Amino acid sequence: MNERLVAASLIAATAACGCSRKDIDVNDHNELPIACVLTALTPEQRSQEAVLLEEHLASIEEVRERDDGYAFRYAADAGLFSRMAELVALEHRCCPFLDFALEWSHGNSEPWLHVKGGARGKGFVLDTFVPKRGPRG
Repeated sequence: MNERLVAASLIAATAACGCSRKDIDVNDHNELPIACVLTALTPEQRSQEAVLLEEHLASIEEVRERDDGYAFRYAADAGLFSRMAELVALEHRCCPFLDFALEWSHGNSEPWLHVKGGARGKGFVLDTFVPKRGPRG
């Protein structure tokens, strides 16, 4: 499929998910475009994704900026960790250009979510996953 057709399809697909035309970045290096894939989720899954994303934003205890994205610390709550795992599963399907790592290792008393988009996707991560207000503290 030619890149202009792909870009046009992605622009149409991202209009409904809150992504804007500026979030589309198709290049000549065979990298994934910075665009949501709306067809990856059913309307029910999209609704659940919105609920879980709001919970993510409200539950962040700490935000750390990284070179290629952001890391988010949550309270030590197994139920919250499970719901954030569900969020990651949904986001992974509709935002294939992002890398997610949800961890709760023995060295950390609280779980962390790492969302990476590389230099090209970091702005999208900022706009989508970082609260507009400071994290709770």
